[in-house]
Amino acid sequence: MYGNEENNAIANFLINHKDGQVILSNSKNSIDLESLVVDYHKSKGIPNWEFEDDENEGIDWVTFDDLYYGIGLDDNLVKLESVGSWVNLSNGIVYPSDTDGSADLFSPTSLKDDEFSEEWYSKLSNSDHEVINEFIPYLKLNKKNSLTFFNK
Repeated sequence: MYGNEENNAIANFLINHKDGQVILSNSKNSIDLESLVVDYHKSKGIPNWEFEDDENEGIDWVTFDDLYYGIGLDDNLVKLESVGSWVNLSNGIVYPSDTDGSADLFSPTSLKDDEFSEEWYSKLSNSDHEVINEFIPYLKLNKKNSLTFFNK
């Protein structure tokens, strides 16, 4: 999803780990992000990091510019409680909740480009529907939570 396995591992750390979230909040751009992640990795190590840090793979293979803009770090993930998912408000990517309740970053689906089942849409609460409405403005829920589709 984020370019390579190393990027995916860093994205998972940044979104789902307390220290990663602090790094995100302190990153104003991809250069800040790279500096903070590399410093953290050197001092504490990225949790569950399974790559060798040498010239063939590892932290040097992380493309922080792609990662910064791919995650949409300027916005937060929002949990859609009614359907057990998370949505990135900057790009409309939906992630299912993992068993621990965090976003499963390895299973992305786009609200803009992919199809969701009518069952998924029908389970959306009114408040969760409002969260995703900008990505699917042609979908409306009536008062009985029945779906009405409008032309795009």
